[in-house]
Amino acid sequence: MRQVFLQSPWIHPEEPIELRRIVQTYGVREHIKAGTSLPHGEGRSFVGLLEKGLGAFEFEDMAGRTHIFALIVPGRCFGDLDALTQIRLNLRGTVIRDSTVILLPREKWEEEIARSPHLLKLYAKNAILKEEAHMEGMIANFTMDLSSRVRTLLRSVVSSFYEVKENGWNPLPVKLSVLEISRIVAANRSSVSLVFSDWMEKGLIRRDGRRLIVSGQLLTQVYDWVDRIPPDDVSVTDPF
Repeated sequence: MRQVFLQSPWIHPEEPIELRRIVQTYGVREHIKAGTSLPHGEGRSFVGLLEKGLGAFEFEDMAGRTHIFALIVPGRCFGDLDALTQIRLNLRGTVIRDSTVILLPREKWEEEIARSPHLLKLYAKNAILKEEAHMEGMIANFTMDLSSRVRTLLRSVVSSFYEVKENGWNPLPVKLSVLEISRIVAANRSSVSLVFSDWMEKGLIRRDGRRLIVSGQLLTQVYDWVDRIPPDDVSVTDPF
């Protein structure tokens, strides 16, 4: 599922507890409707810690099509990366399901993380890890075939909530539509539907109501450079 870094494609690592505590201590809990974009970057903006629900970082291409380059799952933040740059971007931090978010004004966030070199180091490391997750997603979209991209996305989502059960069934912890998946993996909706239909016929995925349940057999068929045999070791056949 990874080709360069150690981060899961499209999914941020969980926020360090010290950074979460800043938002939890000084922020205000809000219930936010799906489709709402949170103010971030320039002007009056916020850092938001997602407690419940689902969000995404989205952008529009030249043709006005929406793409998703990162999903925000509970325990992750909106707006912390551009809270310091305060630059206007073609980027939306959008709540895509009804959600509970703790919102903290950018100024207070800056004040608190500047209190110690330790917090600044945590912030810097966390920012790098998030950008590595973004890059892993882009690398996957450039180098993998569609079924591999979708499989990798499913494993990234599952493993961000719990350890993958490789010999069992894995309920997808969040509900993602075919359209949303297509926007993440850089494909059209019909092509993603065909991938799911093929897996359904082979018994690799099934549905329980609206929840997708994925066979561990499917989730083990992912590329991960960490598991590769070193290329200079010619004594063992490379399985990939």
